[in-house]
Amino acid sequence: MWPMPDPSRTPDCRIPECDLAPFGLFLHCSDPPQYALELARAGIEVRAAVFAEHGLAGHGGDWAVVALLATQAEAPDIAEMLRSDRLSLQEYAGRDQGIWDTWFAVTAFEADIGALRRLAIMMARLYREPERLARVIRAADPGLFDQGCAVLDRFRGEGAAGVQEDGF
Repeated sequence: MWPMPDPSRTPDCRIPECDLAPFGLFLHCSDPPQYALELARAGIEVRAAVFAEHGLAGHGGDWAVVALLATQAEAPDIAEMLRSDRLSLQEYAGRDQGIWDTWFAVTAFEADIGALRRLAIMMARLYREPERLARVIRAADPGLFDQGCAVLDRFRGEGAAGVQEDGF
């Protein structure tokens, strides 16, 4: 696991990790520094039932679609950063050495840490409020969830087709 960002160096990132649980905000040891908002398998499994109620697996790709939908409705500036890849959306769902593994992540460079922080707060809120998460899922065209991160191509080309604008 990467160390938490240094708040004195990145003043926009002063969120105690517990406020984001089970998401984590981490600093990658890279040049230039890159930050990541992550939700690992253990956290994903806890909310799998919310997705299952809608016929979805609830894997990292489904969380990627939720991030896109929620930002489109509540934070269009962040949705635009996801579409332009300034915030890089990543997901993985598959088997690793016979063990099912899945995760969701969004990465950003230091200049965009404020937007990543806002996304972290939004995603943690959705996680803590299962009924709100369910509203985001219901508001979407179900076909979006079949695409995982590939849904970014649809958002880049067509805008937010299949997304209701009335918020969650």
